[in-house]
Amino acid sequence: MRQIGWTAALVIGLALSQAHSPAAAYDEVARAQERADLFMALKAASTEKIAAAAVSAIWEHWQTAPDADAQRLLNDAQLHLRAARFDLAMQRLDTLVSSEPDYAEGWNTRATALFMQEKYDESLSDVETTLLLEPRHFGALSGKAMILEIQGRTDGLPLIRRRLSDISPVLFGSDTP
Repeated sequence: MRQIGWTAALVIGLALSQAHSPAAAYDEVARAQERADLFMALKAASTEKIAAAAVSAIWEHWQTAPDADAQRLLNDAQLHLRAARFDLAMQRLDTLVSSEPDYAEGWNTRATALFMQEKYDESLSDVETTLLLEPRHFGALSGKAMILEIQGRTDGLPLIRRRLSDISPVLFGSDTP
């Protein structure tokens, strides 16, 4: 088990060191392989600390948009969300998902904005799009669980728990969500 921990830490470290290089920022094939490696490390993590490092690295990947314009839209939307300026955030996010429909984090961020406005059905729709594009998106899965719970639709929660546990037994093992 200790070997898995060191291997996971090495994979995470390598991915983090490459995450912000200009070449890696726009090479989606290489980035997809790095994410796959990070998800393997997350699944194999033997401690919460190692798993949390993998989660952080995965979020860094997801937060890197496909191009500079999309990155500006995402960054602006997130600033507006933090300031509860939902109309401005939604304008940026609508533009982002229209211009980059295959960018899962654009959909997930818009789902979050809709959730913050208590527009649960619309949020759930964007969560589903996120999960079609990135089935391992643990943020979207957790958001889906929260929405279903709010709506009293708890029959789908055991499946979400299993999916999260499969992504990371250490972090999402038994009590999630």
